[in-house]
Amino acid sequence: MLTREANARFEVTGEEARLDAERKLALYRIAQEALRNAAKRARAQNIAVTLAFDAHEATATIEDDGGGFDSPAAPTAYARAGHLGLMGMQEHAQLFDWKLEIGEWRLETTRGCVVFLFWVIRQMAYSSISEIARARDASVL
Repeated sequence: MLTREANARFEVTGEEARLDAERKLALYRIAQEALRNAAKRARAQNIAVTLAFDAHEATATIEDDGGGFDSPAAPTAYARAGHLGLMGMQEHAQLFDWKLEIGEWRLETTRGCVVFLFWVIRQMAYSSISEIARARDASVL
């Protein structure tokens, strides 16, 4: 429903990584709040949602051409500024040690908002120096 109201466009790049149910729900809630804010509060006419995956990390970017907003300097100030939805987005991201950035962009005649979420899919972990050497040698070949 929100996607139709605001002319949302979705794009996925790379090979999608599976998320467990808790992480799927957190990603869904963050995207849902970003779409709701863009459509209802900022009155965006266009929204772009992009999920990008590579072997070790993923990003979700939600951009709109709405009215923008005055973002508090730090996420800890969201509640005091009345941005409870943004605070909820931050809390969902923190549950899984994801990085969430919310900001405004401005051009001469327009402004909008961008929500950027980053998470690590698979960390490179080695138990010994010899494993690091083997991995390095294998990548050279």
